[in-house]
Amino acid sequence: DSEAIILRLYEPHGGRGKTTIETAIPLQKAAIVNILEDETEELTLEGERRITFEFKPFQVISLKLTFEPRMDAKGRE
Repeated sequence: DSEAIILRLYEPHGGRGKTTIETAIPLQKAAIVNILEDETEELTLEGERRITFEFKPFQVISLKLTFEPRMDAKGRE
């Protein structure tokens, strides 16, 4: 997807907790993906730019963030 990025995160301290990510560009969709980047869980968007999810100890999480299409000055994608 040209409007998506994969973000890999790691919890290195053996703790648990919630993490919030806020983006500068509005999100269309956010999902947890496996190493092959297949979606395993869709995340609920909080507004247009924020997601919250939980980490387990030493967990690696891969997120696929799909952004709203960007428009040029003439309103084209």
